[in-house]
Amino acid sequence: IECSNSAKIILNGCCLNNSDLILKNSVFRDKASIEMSKLTMSENATLEFDSVIINSDTLTFKGAKLFGRTTFNRTIFPEYVDFRFVKIGLVDVYFTWVKAPEGKKIIIALWGSDIAKIRLNNKFELWFPDDLSTDEQKLVYSRILSKYRNENNDYLYEYFVKESKKSFNLKHK
Repeated sequence: IECSNSAKIILNGCCLNNSDLILKNSVFRDKASIEMSKLTMSENATLEFDSVIINSDTLTFKGAKLFGRTTFNRTIFPEYVDFRFVKIGLVDVYFTWVKAPEGKKIIIALWGSDIAKIRLNNKFELWFPDDLSTDEQKLVYSRILSKYRNENNDYLYEYFVKESKKSFNLKHK
């Protein structure tokens, strides 16, 4: 699949109940976008991105309910990902094999989502909406740091310690 010229996949408010949405070897160019706000997936559903390039500005999952298997393999994300207020079922969401646009980081918003069930890599930086207090922002970093410390993932722990210090000069025990 190759989409361009403002093509969109919009699944806002849709329900994947015992069904799968699989995008493989697809390219979304220019102003093409994927919006999955308030998408609801049952435990038996699968959302899979495999070898997908998303060249749009933003990928939106805000308010989605991802109770099924959600994977992003060899997928190039856009620069901005809105992953706020996402409910996650029993299976973690893995962003570990996601790639950033060339020469950039992926700026992701996680406020209100279950950080314990989100697997990031070092291609991500956190973004916070303007209405979030400094304490709320520090709480997100604290949860990420605790998660990777508890998992003995020294590499990502140190990576996010540096990120948090850049933002707040935050100390974490």
